[in-house]
Amino acid sequence: MSDNSSINNKSLINTYLTPSLIFLGIIIALILSLQNQEASVFPKFISDQFTFTAWVNEGEDYLRKHFRWFTKIIANYIKSGYYFIEDFLIDSPWILVVSIIFLPCLATGGLVLGLYSLFTMYFWGATGMWDESLQTVGLMGLSVTLCVFFGVILGTLCSQSNRFLNFMSPILDTMQVMPAFVYLFPAVFFFGIGGAPAILATMIYAMPPIIRLTNSGIRQVPAETIESATSFGSTKLQLLFKIKIPLSLPSIMMGVNQVIMMALALVVLACFIGAEGIGGQVWLAIRKLDVGWAMEGGLCILFMAIMFDRFSSAFSKTPEILPSNVQKFYLLPQKWEKYQLARILEKPLSFLHYVINYICITITNLVAYIFRALFSLFNKQTADDIGEFISKRFYIIPSFIIFFIITFIDSSIHEIGSFPKEWKLSIRQPIANTVESLTVNPGFIAFTKGLRAFVYLKLLHPLDVFLTHIPWWYTMGV
Repeated sequence: MSDNSSINNKSLINTYLTPSLIFLGIIIALILSLQNQEASVFPKFISDQFTFTAWVNEGEDYLRKHFRWFTKIIANYIKSGYYFIEDFLIDSPWILVVSIIFLPCLATGGLVLGLYSLFTMYFWGATGMWDESLQTVGLMGLSVTLCVFFGVILGTLCSQSNRFLNFMSPILDTMQVMPAFVYLFPAVFFFGIGGAPAILATMIYAMPPIIRLTNSGIRQVPAETIESATSFGSTKLQLLFKIKIPLSLPSIMMGVNQVIMMALALVVLACFIGAEGIGGQVWLAIRKLDVGWAMEGGLCILFMAIMFDRFSSAFSKTPEILPSNVQKFYLLPQKWEKYQLARILEKPLSFLHYVINYICITITNLVAYIFRALFSLFNKQTADDIGEFISKRFYIIPSFIIFFIITFIDSSIHEIGSFPKEWKLSIRQPIANTVESLTVNPGFIAFTKGLRAFVYLKLLHPLDVFLTHIPWWYTMGV
């Protein structure tokens, strides 16, 4: 009985008392704000004693003086890796780059994602931003790889130790709340200008989600599963690597997805510290007030973000198992299976998928047979293991064969080169003309001016006056 009464009291407090206190606090703040004729100012004798800026500058000077040699070494290694990826993507034939992105999208996300990736890459080339897009892919790819590597390690450590989690929590909160611009300038001081500081700033900005989600995923593994594995004699490492981490993969992949999105969000800001790519194009367009150019760059980033988002989601998605009497759709939505026309349209794709799948399996089995025969001369067990490993990769092996054929044709038969200039299709000028026509349209000008006046005079300015006129002591107390 007492437990029920305490629960009822808590519910009454949450229902009535808390909102009442919040409402009362707002009323008091409004009264105090209206009584003040001038904006409230924090006492200068207190703020002068708190020289936080000087402390930060002194700490930065000390670190730069004693540890910059170490950060330069890290920057050089990161820069070398970034330049290697960038040179490989830009110098490779465009068909090879398309294949490297298209085939994994096709294998994981199906025909729809494969076709979308082709459209995205065509848009990169059609707008004349092929090289810049590949620079962004290289920058983002290395940033995401490092984020995932260190993020999963730190998240795993957080899941195994509450003390380490308590240590990391305020650091992660700071990393997530601090504005992205703040990361850029210390990165320049410690790591120089270019891709290396941009990658490190992106890591700081994008790593918290995967650390938190890895920790959350491992901690949410059912206790019954852990107890069952422990009863069979599993060690702590076996529990971690064979039970907890595999079961938490959906949560980890969600963290990877968040890392990709946040890394792309920092693409434009990274150009301020010398990072190349689409962000630099967008910034140049903004400086020149070229709306069409900026829109092209923004759409390149948008389509890239959607492509990588769908790829990471499809990579972690469990394949759907359909009943034997249901036709699998490869292009149209599966729920359209009830329509006869949709089934007729999907039949050629089903046959094409069967043929391609048969060819891939045949090629993979042939490669597995060759490797099994070669290694059986030395060790039959090793040969069987290698053959079994290869035979299960019936999409990866044909993909590498395609990469090899394209590279051989480009180097020995015919130079393929970069994206064809004949395929360019710019939308820059139509967008610029549309914006220019709107800027001289009287109706549009009246609407935007009225909206701006309403937002500032009726929303922002009253809120600004209300907040700045509240006494500082009341703000601190509340």
